[in-house]
Amino acid sequence: MGFVSEKPAQSLGSDMMTLLVDHREHDMMKKLVKDYIGKYAPDANDRISLDKIGNLQIASHVKFVQLEVGDYADPEHGFGVERKSDDLWSEIDSGNLFAKLHELSQYPHSYLIIDQSIEEIKRGIMRRVFMKNNLTSAQKNAEYKRRMMRLSGAIASCCIRGFPPVFCTNKNEAAQLIVRLYYKARDSKDRTEVSATRPTATHKDRAMRVLLSYPNIGDKTAEKLLEHCGTVDEVNKLLTKLFNKPNKLLMRKLGLNQRQLDGAIVVLYGDAK
Repeated sequence: MGFVSEKPAQSLGSDMMTLLVDHREHDMMKKLVKDYIGKYAPDANDRISLDKIGNLQIASHVKFVQLEVGDYADPEHGFGVERKSDDLWSEIDSGNLFAKLHELSQYPHSYLIIDQSIEEIKRGIMRRVFMKNNLTSAQKNAEYKRRMMRLSGAIASCCIRGFPPVFCTNKNEAAQLIVRLYYKARDSKDRTEVSATRPTATHKDRAMRVLLSYPNIGDKTAEKLLEHCGTVDEVNKLLTKLFNKPNKLLMRKLGLNQRQLDGAIVVLYGDAK
């Protein structure tokens, strides 16, 4: 898409957006601009002016530079993005990723965007491991498991550092996310406050959530069980009693069938009963 504003361009103020894009991101931005706008400035010193796309108003500029920190940045508004693709694993394996994220943390609005899904990342790692001809099948399996553990640990480390990776399905989706993040980082809105207070759950609400988690038990049956027993503990005692000593008349009154009863017992006791 682009640097999208659903408001008219004049409402953004007189200062035009200027996003600094690392010159190595040319192909990424070229694809976005070509697919959605049809304009591209091949000169790294030129700027791309993005115009209207459908009924969305674009008021922005892109400038290609050599960035020392991140792949996309607007230092004035504290915005920065590190984008990763096929190079994610090599950056994790070398430790360079964490060094780059540490530098990126100088921006209050900083993000780690991956332009592939986690499944595609895993498939890529698998391909690289199983293409190694100098390893036996057992060694390949062991190496793949090791890399999966390393990947999981790296994702956890990114989260702890304040950079939970955002996985996108492709480059277009990643580019659209980046520019939407940029627009929101610049609009100066305070998003730290909760816009609406969530109502406090009642005792019945909490009990209903528990009963509705039992297989095949719906709203009506859950309400009848609560009305009859009063609490979840009493419902569980009744279900256990009915399982050990069936009472078809009571089950019919509660709208409870054998399938629902069996499912609830599995949740409560596993296969022990």
